[in-house]
Amino acid sequence: MKNLIIYLLSSLLTATGFAQSRDTILYESRKILLTQNLESTKYKLVIWDSTYTNLKFAKRIYSAFQILDANNQVYFIGDDGLKTEDPRVDRGLCGSVEYVCLSIKNNGDFFQIYEGIRFLGHKDQNDADKIHEISVQDADSVLFINGRAEFSYMAGMSPSAPLILILVKDGKYFLEETPHLKYDSIDFRHSRKTKRDNLYGLLGIVEPKFKKIEDFNYFLAKAETVNGEVVYIDKDGKEY
Repeated sequence: MKNLIIYLLSSLLTATGFAQSRDTILYESRKILLTQNLESTKYKLVIWDSTYTNLKFAKRIYSAFQILDANNQVYFIGDDGLKTEDPRVDRGLCGSVEYVCLSIKNNGDFFQIYEGIRFLGHKDQNDADKIHEISVQDADSVLFINGRAEFSYMAGMSPSAPLILILVKDGKYFLEETPHLKYDSIDFRHSRKTKRDNLYGLLGIVEPKFKKIEDFNYFLAKAETVNGEVVYIDKDGKEY
């Protein structure tokens, strides 16, 4: 009974502490705690004996955390609490790996989008199913996010939006869902970089308004405003 009372008091004090500070737990393990203050929106990361505070952005990526600190510096913190250059982990490929294969075909009346499955090591793919179509009256051509009429990705590890369809008509680029938002060009080497009136944005995330913008480095993209200020943008379009 005594131990139960101590446990209940401890739980109550912990809950009260979080309520007073308005911190929410975003990630927790035996030696790692990531919290965010709901009032200041700042993050705090504790790993073993290392503590990082007043962070503008922090998010789990593989076996590390991507950090944007108070000085607008981006880096990664590993599970040992130390800075690391690259959080990627080589997981390797084993067994039967499936690839989703998308393609666009023009039958004269419609651009038809097909989806099929191909297994690693096999040239042939299963019969593709038609999943969507767009009238040729609406576009001169239709492209995937890679700027081509074919696109493949590993099943279970899809990009953030594999079925983004980019329409091209009269030299302008736009999304099927937002035909009123047109772009002068899209840099398909950097999958989301758009241009309009010599300003840059990120397709589906932020409209062109920056003097310069870079592709995403995991969760953050670096940009420069017309006033020369350096900011970072997350995948929800929030600026830091």
